Amino acid sequence: MKSSRKKHRRFKPSFAAQVRMDTKNPVVNAKLTGFNNHGDATGITEDGENIDVAFGIPEEDVQVEILGRREGTLYGRVVKINSASSSRKEPECPHFGQCGGCQLQHIDYDKQLQLKRDIVIKSLREIAQIIDPAVSQMIKSPLNWGYRNNARFTVRNDGEIGFTNWITHQFESIKYCHIMDPRINEIKNQLKDSLNSSDSQLSVRVGANTDSYMIQPNLSDRDIPLNFETGQPQHSEKLLGFNFQVSSPSFFQVNTRQAEKMVNLIREKLNPNGLETLVDAYAGVGVFAGLLSPYYANIIAVEESAAAVKDAKQNLLGLSNIDLIQEKTELVMQNENFIIDHLILDPPRSGCDQSVLDSIIENKPEKVAYVSCDPITLSRDLSYLVLGGFSIKEVIPIDMFPQTSHIESLTILERPTRQSYILASTSKRRIELLQSANFKGTILGPTLKEELFSNTLPSNISPSNYATEIALAKVKSIGNKSKIPVLAADTIVVSSNGEILGKPKDAKDARKMLYTLRGDVHEVITAVALINPISQEIYSNSTTTTVTFRDCSDKEIEDYIIAGNPYEKAGGYGIQDKELNPVEMYHGCPLNILGLPLCSVQQLFGNIGMNPFRPIYHQTGKFLHQNCTKIFSRWMDSL
Repeated sequence: MKSSRKKHRRFKPSFAAQVRMDTKNPVVNAKLTGFNNHGDATGITEDGENIDVAFGIPEEDVQVEILGRREGTLYGRVVKINSASSSRKEPECPHFGQCGGCQLQHIDYDKQLQLKRDIVIKSLREIAQIIDPAVSQMIKSPLNWGYRNNARFTVRNDGEIGFTNWITHQFESIKYCHIMDPRINEIKNQLKDSLNSSDSQLSVRVGANTDSYMIQPNLSDRDIPLNFETGQPQHSEKLLGFNFQVSSPSFFQVNTRQAEKMVNLIREKLNPNGLETLVDAYAGVGVFAGLLSPYYANIIAVEESAAAVKDAKQNLLGLSNIDLIQEKTELVMQNENFIIDHLILDPPRSGCDQSVLDSIIENKPEKVAYVSCDPITLSRDLSYLVLGGFSIKEVIPIDMFPQTSHIESLTILERPTRQSYILASTSKRRIELLQSANFKGTILGPTLKEELFSNTLPSNISPSNYATEIALAKVKSIGNKSKIPVLAADTIVVSSNGEILGKPKDAKDARKMLYTLRGDVHEVITAVALINPISQEIYSNSTTTTVTFRDCSDKEIEDYIIAGNPYEKAGGYGIQDKELNPVEMYHGCPLNILGLPLCSVQQLFGNIGMNPFRPIYHQTGKFLHQNCTKIFSRWMDSL
């Protein structure tokens, strides 16, 4: 586990300086619709401005005291609730809203878990461009309260103990912190008359599974009667029966029971057979290395912090299959002699250095377990690893920090295979189709601004070339960064008069398209492009399917649109829709109408010696369309 985690300062001093907390700021009405990774609700004011709101919940209508503006967005806190969420609850702590250590006490715990999971999904989609991330349900904490095994209090005003405001950093005296282990509160209360103005902080750590504790600063030289020792250099904690020494500068997970769950989960997901070599990067005091040592032939633990390494040497004493290296992870991972079967990454909040990610892509360990405390830097790093060929098997959010906005997660990745590739697409239909064909690759959203690009194409371009140019631009938008093949496609509809119909933007566009196509014959053209990153060669082809559209009535079309069906480019209709049943007849590949003719895709992969659809596509040549028809029928039957 990482040796340290720097605190992220949410508000710059320039913003904090302008904030008044005397409730004399302007108040506005706002509708809350979303949630961000700082634990704030997001929404729109009655004047149409974007606003981030502390202590709000999505779907609420609230009055907000405006505290300032950050990067063009208003920021405020809830002062009155006009319409409350069913997930709203009374906070446990009387200091809630002032100290700022807990951001979510006003939200039911199950709702907290949902909101945090949604943030992980949103980060992966928006930052990593992973369209359909495999994010499991969040693992609940056994304790919602009293789970923290360490605290760093601020000391002010001749010995008062507390925390600082989440924006202004003004001091707030605390009587009892509800997320701290009860022993921490007991120690704090016994020390309230023992500190003075020369003390700035009080640090208390306790063992959740031991009687050990550590208190800083050392108060033994003061003429004060105390019932316990202070100034200890370290304390001890047990995880899964294994004893760990943890010194004051060293990092240790604050939620002991959840840390035990995480270790067991990592062992389950990596599933070692006892013959592998494990590299434990950012090893901290040796938690993962020590607890997993019985399951590996060799373990290399890498840690930069001298204090953590000193602890790790003591903790791992007698475990002969562990080599402990004090060095920066990025320097050790560049060692070309490394043979890594399994890898654990537990970096600080800033994530992994790019050289670490490069070395992972170069070494290609069979499995990687990435432990993260920040969905944003996790998403950045996962994007790099996915473009390097690794596939994400599962992202597991773990609630280490109930009542707060902090999110821990475990991601399991597997090494690239000879059949690994990326589909650059945001199409729901293509994703569903590939999943039905046992697709094992990764789906990333292309970075191409399609509408802007299409406006640059010549007005007299042929429909097939139009689709091909867009498919090529999509594949290049990702393929220039990828270490594995990238596939992209673009589907257009060509009406009987030769007009190219693009993807409908809204119901009005979809209505126009459906009225244009009904009772007539049109073409669906899909262009597919593939880039080979090794040679930088690009291959492309296009497939045309002729479609006879049923003469649907006005009412059928209106009912279809009102039902909220997707506005797909392939005709603004769903061939799979059994109520509208729009396709009377087609000639050619049926999967082309869905936007991805797998027969054409397989032909492209054949150019680089791949067949990712084996054994589904075991036939070639004239049988390709037959395979597509079988897949199409099976896919339709599954709906």
